[in-house]
Amino acid sequence: MKRFMVVLAAMALVIAMVGGAFAETTTTVKSTASIANACQLGGIGAIAFGDLDQVTGAAKADVAATGYTLWCTKGYSAAISINNGSNYSGSTRNLKNTTNTDLIPYALAWTTPVEGDGKSTDIATSKVALKGTIADGTYADVSAGAYEDTVTITISY
Repeated sequence: MKRFMVVLAAMALVIAMVGGAFAETTTTVKSTASIANACQLGGIGAIAFGDLDQVTGAAKADVAATGYTLWCTKGYSAAISINNGSNYSGSTRNLKNTTNTDLIPYALAWTTPVEGDGKSTDIATSKVALKGTIADGTYADVSAGAYEDTVTITISY
Protein backbone atom coordinates (compact mmCIF):
# COMPACT_ATOMS: atom_id res chain seq x y z
CA MET A 1 0.00 0.00 0.00
CA LYS A 2 2.91 2.30 0.75
CA ARG A 3 4.23 1.75 -2.66
CA PHE A 4 0.84 2.66 -4.17
CA MET A 5 0.78 5.90 -2.18
CA VAL A 6 4.30 6.81 -3.33
CA VAL A 7 3.37 6.16 -6.97
CA LEU A 8 0.15 8.15 -6.56
CA ALA A 9 2.01 11.07 -4.99
CA ALA A 10 4.63 10.97 -7.77
CA MET A 11 1.91 11.00 -10.41
CA ALA A 12 0.17 13.92 -8.74
CA LEU A 13 3.46 15.82 -8.66
CA VAL A 14 4.11 15.12 -12.36
CA ILE A 15 0.58 16.18 -13.29
CA ALA A 16 0.94 19.37 -11.27
CA MET A 17 4.23 20.18 -12.97
CA VAL A 18 2.92 19.39 -16.44
CA GLY A 19 -0.18 21.51 -15.86
CA GLY A 20 2.05 24.45 -15.03
CA ALA A 21 4.14 23.87 -18.14
CA PHE A 22 1.28 24.96 -20.43
CA ALA A 23 0.94 28.69 -20.98
CA GLU A 24 -2.03 30.68 -22.19
CA THR A 25 -2.06 33.84 -24.26
CA THR A 26 -4.80 35.98 -25.78
CA THR A 27 -5.04 38.39 -28.63
CA THR A 28 -7.74 40.58 -30.15
CA VAL A 29 -9.05 40.84 -33.68
CA LYS A 30 -10.55 44.11 -34.85
CA SER A 31 -13.55 43.91 -37.19
CA THR A 32 -14.21 46.89 -39.46
CA ALA A 33 -16.57 48.04 -42.18
CA SER A 34 -17.34 51.28 -43.96
CA ILE A 35 -20.44 52.73 -45.55
CA ALA A 36 -20.04 55.01 -48.54
CA ASN A 37 -22.34 57.97 -48.96
CA ALA A 38 -24.81 57.08 -51.68
CA CYS A 39 -28.18 57.88 -53.17
CA GLN A 40 -30.13 55.89 -55.70
CA LEU A 41 -33.31 56.34 -57.70
CA GLY A 42 -34.99 53.11 -58.75
CA GLY A 43 -38.08 51.92 -60.55
CA ILE A 44 -37.54 54.23 -63.48
CA GLY A 45 -39.93 53.66 -66.35
CA ALA A 46 -41.44 55.61 -69.20
CA ILE A 47 -44.02 58.34 -68.95
CA ALA A 48 -46.46 57.19 -71.62
CA PHE A 49 -48.90 59.84 -72.83
CA GLY A 50 -50.66 57.26 -74.98
CA ASP A 51 -52.70 58.14 -78.07
CA LEU A 52 -53.26 61.86 -78.52
CA ASP A 53 -56.53 62.91 -80.17
CA GLN A 54 -55.95 65.75 -82.66
CA VAL A 55 -59.70 66.10 -83.25
CA THR A 56 -60.54 67.10 -79.68
CA GLY A 57 -57.07 68.36 -78.75
CA ALA A 58 -57.74 67.34 -75.17
CA ALA A 59 -54.81 67.74 -72.82
CA LYS A 60 -52.98 64.74 -71.46
CA ALA A 61 -52.35 66.30 -68.07
CA ASP A 62 -51.27 64.44 -64.98
CA VAL A 63 -49.82 61.40 -66.69
CA ALA A 64 -47.80 60.21 -63.73
CA ALA A 65 -45.14 57.64 -63.12
CA THR A 66 -45.37 56.86 -59.41
CA GLY A 67 -43.20 53.78 -58.95
CA TYR A 68 -39.96 55.67 -58.38
CA THR A 69 -38.10 55.10 -55.15
CA LEU A 70 -35.40 57.33 -53.70
CA TRP A 71 -32.93 55.95 -51.16
CA CYS A 72 -30.04 57.80 -49.54
CA THR A 73 -27.55 56.91 -46.85
CA LYS A 74 -28.70 57.96 -43.38
CA GLY A 75 -27.72 61.54 -42.61
CA TYR A 76 -27.14 62.52 -46.22
CA SER A 77 -29.37 64.87 -48.14
CA ALA A 78 -30.16 64.74 -51.82
CA ALA A 79 -31.73 66.85 -54.52
CA ILE A 80 -33.05 65.50 -57.82
CA SER A 81 -33.02 67.47 -61.04
CA ILE A 82 -34.18 66.69 -64.57
CA ASN A 83 -32.34 68.04 -67.59
CA ASN A 84 -34.11 69.58 -70.58
CA GLY A 85 -34.10 66.41 -72.66
CA SER A 86 -32.80 65.50 -76.10
CA ASN A 87 -35.23 67.69 -78.03
CA TYR A 88 -35.23 70.88 -75.96
CA SER A 89 -35.97 73.99 -78.00
CA GLY A 90 -36.32 77.55 -76.78
CA SER A 91 -37.61 77.02 -73.26
CA THR A 92 -39.56 73.82 -73.83
CA ARG A 93 -39.02 70.08 -73.59
CA ASN A 94 -40.33 68.36 -76.70
CA LEU A 95 -41.34 64.91 -77.85
CA LYS A 96 -39.92 64.50 -81.36
CA ASN A 97 -41.43 62.47 -84.18
CA THR A 98 -39.15 59.48 -84.82
CA THR A 99 -39.34 59.93 -88.62
CA ASN A 100 -39.41 63.72 -89.10
CA THR A 101 -38.79 66.96 -87.20
CA ASP A 102 -42.30 67.56 -85.78
CA LEU A 103 -42.31 68.38 -82.07
CA ILE A 104 -44.92 68.14 -79.31
CA PRO A 105 -44.12 70.31 -76.28
CA TYR A 106 -44.51 68.76 -72.84
CA ALA A 107 -43.63 69.45 -69.22
CA LEU A 108 -42.32 67.29 -66.38
CA ALA A 109 -42.62 68.00 -62.67
CA TRP A 110 -42.04 66.09 -59.44
CA THR A 111 -45.31 65.78 -57.51
CA THR A 112 -43.70 64.70 -54.24
CA PRO A 113 -40.81 66.28 -52.34
CA VAL A 114 -37.47 65.19 -53.74
CA GLU A 115 -35.12 66.95 -51.34
CA GLY A 116 -34.24 66.06 -47.80
CA ASP A 117 -32.14 63.97 -45.47
CA GLY A 118 -31.53 60.28 -45.83
CA LYS A 119 -33.43 57.87 -43.66
CA SER A 120 -33.02 58.47 -39.95
CA THR A 121 -34.03 55.07 -38.58
CA ASP A 122 -33.87 52.50 -41.37
CA ILE A 123 -33.09 52.01 -45.04
CA ALA A 124 -36.65 52.08 -46.33
CA THR A 125 -37.18 53.98 -49.53
CA SER A 126 -39.09 57.17 -50.16
CA LYS A 127 -41.65 57.11 -52.96
CA VAL A 128 -41.48 59.96 -55.45
CA ALA A 129 -43.77 60.66 -58.39
CA LEU A 130 -43.07 62.41 -61.67
CA LYS A 131 -45.91 64.01 -63.64
CA GLY A 132 -45.91 64.69 -67.37
CA THR A 133 -48.24 67.19 -69.06
CA ILE A 134 -49.07 67.98 -72.67
CA ALA A 135 -51.15 71.15 -72.96
CA ASP A 136 -54.37 71.47 -74.99
CA GLY A 137 -53.91 72.02 -78.70
CA THR A 138 -50.11 71.81 -78.72
CA TYR A 139 -50.17 68.81 -81.04
CA ALA A 140 -52.88 69.96 -83.48
CA ASP A 141 -50.44 70.57 -86.34
CA VAL A 142 -48.08 67.59 -86.22
CA SER A 143 -47.75 64.45 -88.33
CA ALA A 144 -48.99 61.04 -87.28
CA GLY A 145 -46.32 58.80 -85.82
CA ALA A 146 -44.40 57.91 -82.71
CA TYR A 147 -42.92 60.71 -80.61
CA GLU A 148 -40.23 60.42 -77.95
CA ASP A 149 -37.72 62.26 -75.83
CA THR A 150 -35.08 61.23 -73.33
CA VAL A 151 -34.30 63.20 -70.18
CA THR A 152 -31.54 62.64 -67.66
CA ILE A 153 -32.36 62.57 -63.96
CA THR A 154 -29.48 63.63 -61.71
CA ILE A 155 -29.25 62.98 -57.97
CA SER A 156 -26.99 65.44 -56.16
CA TYR A 157 -25.83 64.47 -52.67
